Amino acid sequence: MFRCAHFADVHFRGLTRHKEYRDVFSRSFVELRKLRPDVIFIGGDIVHSKTQGISPELIHILTWWFNSLAEIAPVHVILGNHDGLMLNEDRLDAITPILEALDNPDIHLFKESGTYDIGVDGYKWNVFSCFDVKGWDDVEPDPSCINIATFHGPVNGSLTDQDWEINGDSVSVDFFDKFDFAFLGDIHKRQYLTPKIAYPGSTIQQNYGETIEKGFLFWEIRNKDDFDSKFIPLKNEKSFRTYSWKGTVIDTLNQIPKYASGARFRIAHEGLNQVDFKQLQAELRETFSAEEVVSKDESKTFTGSDVVISTSVGEISRADLRSFKYQDRLMSDFVLRNKLPDETRDDLRALHKDIFHKCVQQADQQAHQWRLRKLTFDNMFGYGEDNIIDFDTLNGITGIFGKNRSGKSSIPGTLVYGLFNSSDRGTLKNLHIINSRKTFCRANVDVSIGSKMYRIERQTIKRTSRTGVVTAPTHLNLYALDDDGNVIVDSTEEQRRETEKVLRGLVGTVDDFLMTSFASQGDMNAFIREGATKRKAILTRFLDLQIFDTMLKMAKNEITELRGEMKSAPDRDWSTLINEQTDLLASHKQERAEIETELAELKEKRDQLKLQLISSPSDTVYTQQDIQTQIIHLQTLEERNSILSTAVLQTCEEMDVTRGKITKIDIICEQFPVKELKEETELQKDLANQVELTQSRLDLEQQRLQSQTKSAKKLDTVPCGDQFPKCPYIKDAHKSATEITGQKNVISSTRKELGAIKKNLERLRGKGLGEKLSKYEEMLKNAQHLRLKNSDLKLNLREFESDQQTIVGEISHGKELLRDMRLRSADEEKDAEIIKMRLDLKHLEKRISEIDAERLYLTEQISLSAAKQEELQTEKEKFGTLKDRWETYSLFSQAVDKRGIPLTILSLQLPRINAELTKILQGVVNFSIEIESRLDSNNLDIFIDYGDSKRIIECGSGMEKMISSLALRVALINICNAPRSDVLIIDEGFGTLDDKNIEACSRLLMSLKKYFSNILIISHVDAVKDIVDNVLDIQKIGKDAKIRHCE
Repeated sequence: MFRCAHFADVHFRGLTRHKEYRDVFSRSFVELRKLRPDVIFIGGDIVHSKTQGISPELIHILTWWFNSLAEIAPVHVILGNHDGLMLNEDRLDAITPILEALDNPDIHLFKESGTYDIGVDGYKWNVFSCFDVKGWDDVEPDPSCINIATFHGPVNGSLTDQDWEINGDSVSVDFFDKFDFAFLGDIHKRQYLTPKIAYPGSTIQQNYGETIEKGFLFWEIRNKDDFDSKFIPLKNEKSFRTYSWKGTVIDTLNQIPKYASGARFRIAHEGLNQVDFKQLQAELRETFSAEEVVSKDESKTFTGSDVVISTSVGEISRADLRSFKYQDRLMSDFVLRNKLPDETRDDLRALHKDIFHKCVQQADQQAHQWRLRKLTFDNMFGYGEDNIIDFDTLNGITGIFGKNRSGKSSIPGTLVYGLFNSSDRGTLKNLHIINSRKTFCRANVDVSIGSKMYRIERQTIKRTSRTGVVTAPTHLNLYALDDDGNVIVDSTEEQRRETEKVLRGLVGTVDDFLMTSFASQGDMNAFIREGATKRKAILTRFLDLQIFDTMLKMAKNEITELRGEMKSAPDRDWSTLINEQTDLLASHKQERAEIETELAELKEKRDQLKLQLISSPSDTVYTQQDIQTQIIHLQTLEERNSILSTAVLQTCEEMDVTRGKITKIDIICEQFPVKELKEETELQKDLANQVELTQSRLDLEQQRLQSQTKSAKKLDTVPCGDQFPKCPYIKDAHKSATEITGQKNVISSTRKELGAIKKNLERLRGKGLGEKLSKYEEMLKNAQHLRLKNSDLKLNLREFESDQQTIVGEISHGKELLRDMRLRSADEEKDAEIIKMRLDLKHLEKRISEIDAERLYLTEQISLSAAKQEELQTEKEKFGTLKDRWETYSLFSQAVDKRGIPLTILSLQLPRINAELTKILQGVVNFSIEIESRLDSNNLDIFIDYGDSKRIIECGSGMEKMISSLALRVALINICNAPRSDVLIIDEGFGTLDDKNIEACSRLLMSLKKYFSNILIISHVDAVKDIVDNVLDIQKIGKDAKIRHCE
């Protein structure tokens, strides 16, 4: 018979819970001595944080534990996924070096897969090591023995503590069909998959999510079919216990049994105020010696998009703030509160609708949560190629631990680059993101929104121009994926900026991401560090109230234009001005009526006088005055005719002179030898050029003669004279001496040639060819001028002759009229009567003309006054319209201003946000966070509330700021009405915490699992390493870092 104690999933921490573990295992040793097992089997996950956080305290307690077990029975150990780095075969696990150091012959570690002797005849271990998956195929049962498979990992069909069934790529129960039994580890819930296949569950309760009853299994195997298996419970005084809030502290305490003393307590509630909770904490610590007291708020988690805003006209969801229907309700609420008339309400609604639709067209983001699925990247920062992190395989809290400069912070930095083409490290060019030893970098980020999957592919390539300038252009692709991760739609736009815009609608902005999901190094307190005014602006943005800012900005722009228009139509006393014009118009009309009456009377008199003249028998008789007037008229015509005759004569004479000059010039030009002169001018230019060339040639020949003469003088200084003409020293001198005579002849002939050319040149210059040609050109210009003048004279002559002909006709007609007038002249008496009548008629005509001019003037003034009156009325209406628009815009601006509707929403939201902050921090620390914003202020202040007092957060300790910042980040994510992630990343944010507060922060992080699918922690603090569920291991391949975490 084989008797075996079956342990698994112990999870020793680096620093915490060691006393608790010692107490529980001390009880287990007592039980084991009673049971007297042949072997004690440990099914993996002995430590919690893999190779991180291996402290002296951990080594000490593990040494005590292993040796104590070995004193009872041989200890057989397999490793679990928490005991080492399965993806890095070059790294040791956490258990091997300890067991090697112990060198205890009764402790056996099976790290490689295979079949091993148990030490009891007829029984074999069939080890499936998670550190040697390749060796699984070599594990075969021994048909002569009872074969017990050992395996650490999930099996399909098994259940977690939350009753979630494992299904996926894990092994199935039939994987163990070839074996008689299977001892399992990894799942913390105790369960039998078959009577022969079992998980013992975690030895010690790990958290509130696990059942209180923990321990180990004890097997008694007599043969393949004859066996017993029972559970041996181990008491843990510091168990994790959850009780419900019963409404009062007393009722809640009454439900807790006395044997729960010393435990950890979690109080589940749907709304528990801080005062009651603090009182309950104190009672539990005093009455039950509670190890810790935390709360679990089971009320619906506050999410900004689901919040209902109560108004006087009904309730609306904040998710509907971008719906005009619901915004109109808020505007109606504003109208009711300000008691505005219905007419104003109609104008306000029309304006609101117009501005709203203009603003909503600019909105490109909708509220949703996106999930980070996978990150693959090459050559980012200090990393090489082929890196991958599958976040679907990571749930809960994941640690990224390692030495300085190992590339921990580069992982979230890569994520920021891939998602936003930005960096968490300030202003950084993409050129600097590329590994300095590489020519490009690439990052692919897979995210999902609801049931839709997307892949963001970003790549930056390093390029060097011919001038040595290094640039790094970036390319972006966006794809839609199917469930298997295959590309089905290319959503990339033609321009990268358009693709970036689409991407912002999916994952939001980098500022929001850094303010909420990612606390980069030194920026944990980013929201607190912002000024009070900036904090309010950030909160406004997260509450999606910036749409009101956009509408306010547009309204203010319109108001500015209205202000300019109103300056062109200033406000005046329109009634007085219009009345003045009305009175003036009536006055002009009255005056015109009087004048028209007078004019009618004068015209009647004039008509009667004309009738008298017409009816008079002497109406055709001319007076002496008429005759004298005609004589004067004829004299004027004669004088004009005389002037025109003189002008005609003078014009003809001037034309004759002009034609004579033109004829003379034409004759001269015809006889002028212009062709010969031009030819001689060209010859003169050629001779001048020849003189220069010949003179240059003469100078050159003279220089050559001087050189020859100088060279020949050497013969006068040598004693041999000219006996040795081929002597190298005097050879050139002899040659020069023989050439001197010929050279002189050349110079002489050149001089003669030059003299002849100069002589011919002087002869041509003496003719004055240039002056003659200039005179010829001048004559041509004069002839042209004279022709133009002659044309003008012809035109003048025609005009004079035409005028003279007209005047001659008028003179002839006037003389005939004068003769007729003399024949028909009246006597003196008749003449005086006619003259008087005509004089009266003339005066009447003059008066009629004057009065009619006055009538026309008044008519014009009436038109002007009427136009002015109409203009004033139009301006009055225009100003009234502008004033109405101004008042409407002003009311609208008041409504959408920070002290209007946004303040209403903010004032209704702040209590909910504060309640959420209280819920997050309740049971974690002994204070809460409260956000306040006064109605008359643009500030947003944050206070630390201790219950009996409070102070502004700027005066808080480093720990208080850190914890508060973490809670604020979660609250901001919850209220965010824009795209938000399901991941929380904390990069080195725990340095301000001591051991006690590290524990509180750990509780906070554990509670935040319900908000995030993944929480990534980068830290050097050992105590933090105890709380992680997963660890990402960074390897070093040469000079480059590498990380691979996937199934």
